[in-house]
Amino acid sequence: RQVQYLTIGLGEAQRLQRLIEDLLALSRLESGQFRLQTRPVRLDQVASALVTGFAERYPAFGFRFSALGNIPVLEVDEDLVSQVLVNLLSNAVKYSPQGGQVEVQVQADGQSVRVSVSDQGIGIPKDKYPYIFDRFYRVDNSLTRTTGGIGLGLANARYIVEGHGGAIWVESAEGQGSRFIFVLPVQRREPSDSEA
Repeated sequence: RQVQYLTIGLGEAQRLQRLIEDLLALSRLESGQFRLQTRPVRLDQVASALVTGFAERYPAFGFRFSALGNIPVLEVDEDLVSQVLVNLLSNAVKYSPQGGQVEVQVQADGQSVRVSVSDQGIGIPKDKYPYIFDRFYRVDNSLTRTTGGIGLGLANARYIVEGHGGAIWVESAEGQGSRFIFVLPVQRREPSDSEA
């Protein structure tokens, strides 16, 4: 019984720690008090490694990765961009209670690299699109009320992507799954001293 209670306590402490870390990260991102630690990164390699890890942790899902075009090296903060992908993959699993396919695609067109994460989950009503990247916002339905989270992941993802000069959006139909897409430019403009 002691082990059971300690295990529950540890799990709750870890959940609170993640919440605090998310709040601190969001605060830094919103205020612009973060500096990107950029280095040359291939997004297809980052995404492929993350998909492999998720496939091992969630064997009930079918994970599929593809890369289209000649994926260029980008100057990005690998940790932060990985955080965006982890959030999107976690949401794909969380909001697909029946399992199904999760597809990750990385595509280049010369000016930008586009990453999409698609699932076969519950989907998002179109009238909720304007709000899902707001902090603390969660679509209100029976599944979101039973799953963890307080609505910071997509807000963090938006700030990270926009901080890299990119954009993020969703395409979805209620009951038919969701596709989250973000695009990062091949040439990222460095902020001037007055903007930093």
